[in-house]
Amino acid sequence: RPGMTRDQVLNRFGAPTWTFALWQEHLTIWHYRYSHNAGELYPIRMRPEGTVRAAGTAADPACDGGNHPF
Repeated sequence: RPGMTRDQVLNRFGAPTWTFALWQEHLTIWHYRYSHNAGELYPIRMRPEGTVRAAGTAADPACDGGNHPF
């Protein structure tokens, strides 16, 4: 949820699958993938001070209708 701290997210979900910086908004995006078959990611937008700005689901570009090289 927006406003959660970095530590709260880590305690609840564990380490993200991968992260990357979004320099335009000074955010770090934490991506979680729970199933390669689902074709969905759960990105969390983390502010520089360590609180969640937004979270939700997104299509996994590595999946093509559930078919993927994994």
